[in-house]
Amino acid sequence: MLKEKRPLKALSPLIRVMNFLCFLILAVFGVPANASEWDCASTSGTFERSTDCTMGNEVVVSGDLTVTGKETVYSTLTAASGKRHFFIDDAAGKVTLTWLRMTGGDVCVSCNGGSINVKNSDATLSISHCVFSNNDGGIRGGAVYARDGTPSISFSSVLFDTNTADYGGAIYFRSVNFQGEKNTFKNNIAMGYGGAMDILYGHVISTDSSFLSNTAGQKGGAIYTYSNSGHELKLTRDLVKENKQTGAGEDTDYGGGGLYFYGPAVIMNIRECTFTLNEATEETNGEKHGHQYMTVGTTPSVTIVNTNFTNLAGNHPFYSSILPPHCSDQELCTVAPFIGSCAAHPAGQKSGVLCDYDSSIVCAAGSYKQVVDTANPLPPLEKACTPWTVCGGGTFVSAAGSSTSDRTCSSCWPQTFSTGSNQGACSKWSNCSAGHFVSSDGSPTSNRSCSACAPGTFSSRENVASCSKWSNYFRGKIGSAIYFVVDLVNCGKTKMVANRRKQSQRQNSRVKRKLAERQNSAHMNPLVYRATLVKEQVFENPVHLSNGLDQSMLENPLRWKKQQKKAAADAEWEKKVVEMRMIRSKSNANRRDRIKKAASFKLEAKRKKKKQKHPHGGSITNEKGNASKWTKALDPVSGNDYYCNIETGETVWERPSGFKESLDT
Repeated sequence: MLKEKRPLKALSPLIRVMNFLCFLILAVFGVPANASEWDCASTSGTFERSTDCTMGNEVVVSGDLTVTGKETVYSTLTAASGKRHFFIDDAAGKVTLTWLRMTGGDVCVSCNGGSINVKNSDATLSISHCVFSNNDGGIRGGAVYARDGTPSISFSSVLFDTNTADYGGAIYFRSVNFQGEKNTFKNNIAMGYGGAMDILYGHVISTDSSFLSNTAGQKGGAIYTYSNSGHELKLTRDLVKENKQTGAGEDTDYGGGGLYFYGPAVIMNIRECTFTLNEATEETNGEKHGHQYMTVGTTPSVTIVNTNFTNLAGNHPFYSSILPPHCSDQELCTVAPFIGSCAAHPAGQKSGVLCDYDSSIVCAAGSYKQVVDTANPLPPLEKACTPWTVCGGGTFVSAAGSSTSDRTCSSCWPQTFSTGSNQGACSKWSNCSAGHFVSSDGSPTSNRSCSACAPGTFSSRENVASCSKWSNYFRGKIGSAIYFVVDLVNCGKTKMVANRRKQSQRQNSRVKRKLAERQNSAHMNPLVYRATLVKEQVFENPVHLSNGLDQSMLENPLRWKKQQKKAAADAEWEKKVVEMRMIRSKSNANRRDRIKKAASFKLEAKRKKKKQKHPHGGSITNEKGNASKWTKALDPVSGNDYYCNIETGETVWERPSGFKESLDT
């Protein structure tokens, strides 16, 4: 069964309310519309320009015009040959240009405004994030010319690069209200006045902008200004650097490498700016006409506060018949936050005065209040409170911050490090102990890394770069004892020697007794631990010795010396034992007996080598008539002979029954 349809009047009250609100919004604000693509010719409207274009003629603005280029990339507008980009007269309203690059404007030699000409207009010109480059303005205004009427002009984040004119290499303003911030003027050229700006009358404010390497032939490498009726130029936190007046003559009216002020009604207000290495080439009697600024006449008013001047060698930074006011002349500290106490500038009165921060400002925790004085760099920061410096890795806090001073950081000393931030002290690098090597060296921001020696290698000192391979002779210190590990391949046994100091030779008999007790179990333990000077020999592994040496050597001594020849090992052993005994015997009362025994040991070895068929060779015959091989060897520690069965590995002190030495025939 079909359901009956409800009539439209049954719509819920909520939907009807929403519809009413929508109609109301449209009635008040209008219907939004997407901007269309600009054809590079339309004189009014709102447009976007997503690609570059070469204009067919200049655009004579007839109303409100907004053109937005490609963000961050800029859409390039190349002017028609012999033309500028825009002409704005009294018919125009508001002109807004954004993300455009305007280049190639070139007007006649008697014309003005290479890219934009604003004349007799009350229009508003707003330009942001644009570039004016390589435009030629003829007589005035290489990029922008504005005169008469009461136009309101604002520039933000605009670059003026390599524009030219006779007056005002980038801009020429007359009777204009202008406000600019974060703009850059560089490499602009004026044949006459104002390498970057030529300003007559009006009110001009520039903030956080840069004037770099602009030139003027006659007056004001960066800015020229003149007025005889109410003109103010205010520069705040601007950088005026390496601008130049290039005339190089002797005209007394020319000069001003950075700024040039002229006229009875000029009011100059310079605050927190930086003037660096500007140059004037004009001179009179050897005196340059003001590298940083020049004033003409006695009436221009120049106020300079918290400004830094870095001058060229040879002095002459200022060429002026007037002096900026001093603290006692008038109230100068009137612009927040610099409304504190007033003091003289350390470079002299022509450099202005210093105004401290407002005394009522209290900084939050973790920050400090700066002071404007001769001990701190100029210009001061805009904000009075500055966070404490963060001491990063590789540094430590050498002095804590306070409400009036910054935290001080110092670098870590050699072989120390710190990680993280604001450490109270640096930590020493770790020491890589014996049995380890330095796998990664330390740095001011990281600790030294250690790794254990690989099997078959060793280290006996701290912080070695690498571990050494085992050799026939190894000397290392563990605790108060010095241990020597010497390879003795006799009857398949490796013997380990431990040398202890300040022991007597009187325990020789004890050695023989212990050997006699242990000789039957010698084949059970192939390692013999022997203290050389005390002549003490045991078959047990001393705890302190086993902890100081690699266990793989103790567990399998035969494998460790498998590829060494028996004769080479014997010779090395004899050499080292003789050296050790001779060195240690010097401090012993019986050293002469020891030296004598060592000498006799060598003579006996040579005699037997000549007479015996085999070194220590001999044989006996058992009851079944089979020959069992025994060898005779000399114990270098005790000086006594002992006998070893090369087949069974058995060792005895007594001469085996039936033992016969085989002599050379």
